[in-house]
Amino acid sequence: MQNSKINFWYLSSFLVSLFVAIPIITVFSSYFSSTSEYMELMKDTFLKDYIINSFFILIGVLSLTFIFGVVAAYFVSFYNFWGVSFFKWALIYLLLFLPIFMHIH
Repeated sequence: MQNSKINFWYLSSFLVSLFVAIPIITVFSSYFSSTSEYMELMKDTFLKDYIINSFFILIGVLSLTFIFGVVAAYFVSFYNFWGVSFFKWALIYLLLFLPIFMHIH
């Protein structure tokens, strides 16, 4: 018999990702429809540049984050050096405090 209990983490992560994806999907789908003059102006002038620049920024940020994150996790996990316990907790706390710091500045 299958467990019919709803997984809170799955549901909440799905709702957050849906909340983030709705504006992106709206802008992308409005690019192909002719609903207003403003969208026509955006299509003709700078929307393509914004999409291309956003894609390059996304690839750059993901690449650098992956490289630095994997290197830091590798060294903290497989090597024993002075301050390794500090860096283990610092990497965890960085995930907690970085969004707060980004919101303030």
